Amino acid sequence: MSTIFCKDQVSQFQQFRQDIYANFPNNRDSLMDLLDALSGNITAQTPVELCEHPSFRRGRGALYKAIKQFFVPSNPNAAVTERKQFQKSLLKAISPLIKAPTTRNFHLFGLDTTPIPRPFSPTLPDRTYIHQPNTIKGNKPINIGHQYSLLSFLPESEGIQNIPWSIPLSTQRVRSNTNSIAVGVDQVDTTLHDCPAFEKEQLSVLVADSYYSQRQFLDALSSQSNLVLITRVRSNRVFYRQPSINEETNSGRGHRRRQR
Repeated sequence: MSTIFCKDQVSQFQQFRQDIYANFPNNRDSLMDLLDALSGNITAQTPVELCEHPSFRRGRGALYKAIKQFFVPSNPNAAVTERKQFQKSLLKAISPLIKAPTTRNFHLFGLDTTPIPRPFSPTLPDRTYIHQPNTIKGNKPINIGHQYSLLSFLPESEGIQNIPWSIPLSTQRVRSNTNSIAVGVDQVDTTLHDCPAFEKEQLSVLVADSYYSQRQFLDALSSQSNLVLITRVRSNRVFYRQPSINEETNSGRGHRRRQR
């Protein structure tokens, strides 16, 4: 039984690689080698270190060419449309890896923004100020670099000893002319609409931290009838409630004593 299960896993993995390979617009062989090198050397700090990995079977020039020519739109006006089509094709490739829920009756997602500091890259375009915790008292928790919005699918746990990995569905850079709220809303809308694994009738739950407890984010996704949003509340958030109607007249001065 375990042998059959292993063969099925290998076959699924091979099909996934083939689907990813087919979706690359340019330099497919170099990009697949780059993915293998990234998977085998997660501590690499420079592209040169990836070139030296045994999984990358080409020269350094091929790596830089593959990155530079990864996505080249047919014309500038069609860049946004073609990029969305590419993201949609990647969601279709990931879809077979997403299992239908069994122990819970909903799909679970996680959304967050991750800062990537790049203080020593003056030629890197569109750098912005990003949040970065600082242990030195008195220093502002900021840096300069890029930040990325990551939407992941959180699979069900199949046991205490078998904790599943999250499945990244969409990663987009938060550019200087937008913000994490707008990018996150677009990611959620696109994923629920274009990924075949998420049926419209199936309930979906999205969890996020206190940054996403803003009205702009909650209102933008409130039209999704099959989506439930769960966010943390900021520590300085103030809640109000309607005052209770008391028919009794207040004979004394000041506000009536609040009844708990």
